[in-house]
Amino acid sequence: MKQTFLHYRNRGYTLVELVVYVGLVAFLSVLVVDAIVSLTGVFRDIRAARDIQESGLTLLDTMGRDVRGADAIHSNSIFGATSSKLVLEFKDGVATTTKEFSISGDGAVHVFVEGVDEGRFTGKYISVKNFFLVQATTTTTSIIRVTITLEDSRDKKSPRVSTFTSAFGLRTDL
Repeated sequence: MKQTFLHYRNRGYTLVELVVYVGLVAFLSVLVVDAIVSLTGVFRDIRAARDIQESGLTLLDTMGRDVRGADAIHSNSIFGATSSKLVLEFKDGVATTTKEFSISGDGAVHVFVEGVDEGRFTGKYISVKNFFLVQATTTTTSIIRVTITLEDSRDKKSPRVSTFTSAFGLRTDL
């Protein structure tokens, strides 16, 4: 009889053992899912910060290069407004080309060359909250100070916002 009892005992787990194992697996599953959700949020924050930084620095770099290479600032430029507009003139012999940096209807900075939209200059999810230009002019130099506030619009609850500021000089005595 004792032998039958041992044989029966070795065929499976008791109900208490199964409950303990299921509880341990459930606890470990909750920890793993929580870690994955946490890492996803961190990844989203890092991606938003990277996209804003890339859009802001690329925009300032391009504007600076174009301002320094321009021959004049066009009279259609708008300074001192939260949605300013910068129009530059480039002279190549007899022809004059204009290049405009402004906020378009989609909330992004667009570049227009001779009135033709060259496309969005900021990232897909990056919107411009402030595009402020100030001009200071002397007899030989014109300085443009640019302040741009960019927002990542992917996270509606707490959007990431960054402000970029730079100044560029245009020699006017050439």
